[in-house]
Amino acid sequence: MESMLSLIGIIVCSVLAFAGNSSPVLNTTADIPQITDTQIEIREKLIEPPLTLAIPYSIEWRISLPDTYHVGLTPVGDTLLWVSEGGFSSADPAEIYVYNLRTLALVDSFNQPGVPVNNWGWRDMTSRGDTVFASYDANIRVIHWPTRTVVRSFAPGTGLNPHRALAWNPGDSLYSANFASAIWQFYKTTPYGARSVANIDTSYGLSYDANGFVWMSVQTGANQGKIAKFSYPGLVKLDQQNIPEITGIAGGCEMWRDTFLLYLNQGTPDEVVCIRLYFPPNDVGVVAIRAPARAVNPGSAIAPVARIRNFSPTPISNIPVHCWIDSAGVRIYNQTLTYPGPVPGSDTALVTFTPNWTVGPVGVTYQIKMFTNLANDGNRANDTTSQATVSFNIKDTLTVPWRQVTPTIDGNIQPPEWADALVWDISDVLGQNGVPRPPGSAIFYCKHDSQYVYYAVAMPPASAKTDNDQIGIYVDENYDRAWAGDSSEGNHWFAVVNNVDSTIYRALLSGWIRWASGNGFCRSSTVSGHMQFEAWVQKGGLKWNYTISPSADTVAFYIYALDQPGDVYYGMWPTTMPAAQWNNPQYYGTLILSPYVVSVEEVKSSVLNELKIPNPFRAPLILEKVSKLEVYDVLGKRVNMIENTKKGKLTWNGRDRNGETLPAGVYFLKIETEQGTVTKKAVLLR
Repeated sequence: MESMLSLIGIIVCSVLAFAGNSSPVLNTTADIPQITDTQIEIREKLIEPPLTLAIPYSIEWRISLPDTYHVGLTPVGDTLLWVSEGGFSSADPAEIYVYNLRTLALVDSFNQPGVPVNNWGWRDMTSRGDTVFASYDANIRVIHWPTRTVVRSFAPGTGLNPHRALAWNPGDSLYSANFASAIWQFYKTTPYGARSVANIDTSYGLSYDANGFVWMSVQTGANQGKIAKFSYPGLVKLDQQNIPEITGIAGGCEMWRDTFLLYLNQGTPDEVVCIRLYFPPNDVGVVAIRAPARAVNPGSAIAPVARIRNFSPTPISNIPVHCWIDSAGVRIYNQTLTYPGPVPGSDTALVTFTPNWTVGPVGVTYQIKMFTNLANDGNRANDTTSQATVSFNIKDTLTVPWRQVTPTIDGNIQPPEWADALVWDISDVLGQNGVPRPPGSAIFYCKHDSQYVYYAVAMPPASAKTDNDQIGIYVDENYDRAWAGDSSEGNHWFAVVNNVDSTIYRALLSGWIRWASGNGFCRSSTVSGHMQFEAWVQKGGLKWNYTISPSADTVAFYIYALDQPGDVYYGMWPTTMPAAQWNNPQYYGTLILSPYVVSVEEVKSSVLNELKIPNPFRAPLILEKVSKLEVYDVLGKRVNMIENTKKGKLTWNGRDRNGETLPAGVYFLKIETEQGTVTKKAVLLR
């Protein structure tokens, strides 16, 4: 540490000694060496910021000026400093002194163009690119600094005379003030669109920095420098700091490299004081993706929304925010916007992107990435939030039709027996109960009549029947979003217990109350090639039955489908319900037990909602993106099965497995794709 402080002392003393002992060299600016980023970075790393002042600062260096009345200054580019002087006679005209910001040496001077003799000269200056704006009486001069030529002069109509303080902001406009008058903002080109903001202090200089603050050099009654700090763009005063090292009164001020405030001290002698300002590190990031959700409906149009947080204690403005959406490694949505803010310290804001993103077909998983990209962000680790979003039919209300066919509860879901049922994909695509499962992992069937509610669940990924395989069905029968205190509401647990298909009713109170019999019926099997459950629960007055209207009713409903070993959850509905709320009916979906018969064509299937079967149709029937087709007659007999091994179009010519022509009539088509399986009723014509 001692060696570090010694090195700092050597550097600072060397710079000050060089500045004080060097004689002015009046040459052209072409010979001035450029400052490198590396040199500046090294100096910044060597100096420890003070911790005890309201606005932490340190004095970096000073330049003693050659005359007696200097009023304004501005860095020009990254290497030069222009300082303006007031002139009073032909023998002492108003001049501009040019300093090298690397060596702190005076390298040139010239008369202020366009300023008559016996006048005050340019009050303050600010620069942008190769343009210097200089304030003078009621006008602003526009100077092309490489040629030192006044390009034009304009009066923004603010009523200021003179424009004593001048600053540039990134919105392509200027700020100006005159002592205690209002601070005016106006555009540098017509129409000027001037607006005023109340001035809290007596300003002689204004400056904007890239950290989102406006700084002011303040005239005080005592001979002591003072700076004030304001928010941008609202110009709310945030803080102030007396600078005891400055013994004169304020002149102009300008930021240099967004860290150093160059302050003109009208003292004895006049001098430019370089004040290093220590900013709390800007830190902003995306903390949540508000839209899209982790599961979205296919074909929907969604405006992506990010929630950003300002982790720093001071307001931040002009925050670049990005939204990327990738599908299979290909970027399909890429939008960037600059959120104007300001976002107050430790606060959040919502950022909405345009245009809307249109979701693709069922079963596609998208990678969503939203992040901020603030140039001076001090902590990149919290900039980004990502999530996986799956295209999936999301619905929290399902309609259960009145049955046409009474199913045989044998654990084998036969298409003719369930073609009149509600069919819905309940795959746990969000991984609410563990690892996300692809669409088609759990298909739910349901229908009812005056005596029973019939359930079936197919789990295609589960190829074997193992102990403790199960489905759980929770019903809040009176739809009051709470469990009845008399234990008449709860769930049915259909499970393989000790290799026996079993049904257990459980009342959901503060603890479990169970009945082991008289509570429904279920069977499971893998006859189809994968695990399937079929079950019924009786309607009636017993606690383990459903106390609902025999003809129609509405209940709150939740279901899960679990495979063993390993507690593998393939299904859960409502899909977006937090799994931790499994025992809270307030989060359940709505099941409407309809009194109406729903035709097969009206049954909602999330597995293949885009699949269209012409009805009636004449052979051949051509299907795209179908891997297997099974054809059943009205008696439930499978009459043909066609597997698509070429991954192209699948064609059924209206014949049975032996090549015999099938008669006209009603058939049930079990259609299998990569997304899952669905059954459709079709009428064959001859």
